[in-house]
Amino acid sequence: MEAYRDICKQIKGLGPERVTVGTLRQYPGLYRFAPDAPRSGLGKAPDGRMRYPVAVRVKVYRMLADWFGCQWPHG
Repeated sequence: MEAYRDICKQIKGLGPERVTVGTLRQYPGLYRFAPDAPRSGLGKAPDGRMRYPVAVRVKVYRMLADWFGCQWPHG
């Protein structure tokens, strides 16, 4: 976790106009080709991909927004 915070601090120091972030998502078939691919915490979403639950993603994005010094748009 600390490594991600340090990376965000370095990126913020560059003064970017925009930073795009995302969380892990993958197709279930990935496991045939990469049996060691992460599975913990992922669930099947309506689009067929494996994703973290919305609450987990929101928590991650709020944390990143804080580290980048941005205001989270929803409070």
